[in-house]
Amino acid sequence: MKDILLHGAAVDATGKFCDAGRKLSVNDTGDENTIDAKRAAELVNSGRAVDASAEAADEFGDATVADLREIAEDEKIDLGAITRKDDIKAAIREARQQATVSCQEPLTPPEPTGEAQA
Repeated sequence: MKDILLHGAAVDATGKFCDAGRKLSVNDTGDENTIDAKRAAELVNSGRAVDASAEAADEFGDATVADLREIAEDEKIDLGAITRKDDIKAAIREARQQATVSCQEPLTPPEPTGEAQA
């Protein structure tokens, strides 16, 4: 596996959050936009990502229209009045292609105020 495509949010090797639709390289360099092989396998096995090389053939496999609608909903893709399976696949692919979602800086917790909360 060289790359994975996220179907849910995940954290890259640097600790940055990456949203669904983002492609991460699988390697152990620890660089931004990469993920180690063990974590990539966990994400793929849990359905939160797919192997991008398998994605090239047909990332949707034998998904039904209902499955495709669920994928679109999970990825916040508005299908409007689209009902045909091939049209739904095309809409999802186009939305993923146009996604400009990038990894975000890690969240920094607020500084403690020193006051205890009740």
